Amino acid sequence: HQSPCKLKIKKIENSRVLSVFGADTDNTESVSVMVGDSVTLHTDIGTVRRNDHIVWMFGPDSPDNKIAELIKWSYMLSIYVSGKMPFGDKLQMDEQTGSLTIKNTTSEHSGLYKLTIIHNKKTSHKRFDVKVS
Repeated sequence: HQSPCKLKIKKIENSRVLSVFGADTDNTESVSVMVGDSVTLHTDIGTVRRNDHIVWMFGPDSPDNKIAELIKWSYMLSIYVSGKMPFGDKLQMDEQTGSLTIKNTTSEHSGLYKLTIIHNKKTSHKRFDVKVS
């Protein structure tokens, strides 16, 4: 059962490379939030289904900047949420939708959040420019 997982990760890597070279650059949503408030970045896919794969990145394009990931197989759901700074325990991922919530925001949470989704065998990208003030 490891082959399907490797295949999905390979698709994510290929999709991420496309986004580096300008694909979907117009698909950036600006989000403003006050310090101390929570903000939810929505995937807009409805409900996560079998074989969906969702990856959230923060900052420059680098595998080290993955902050959350959801993979759903037939009978299993895998969710990873980063605890590294500046997030600590402030990140929460909705297992039904893949949306990401940042609780008790600080100015360190300002920046570019990149979302890659494989849903219904289609890959899409979305970006959020978050400003915390």
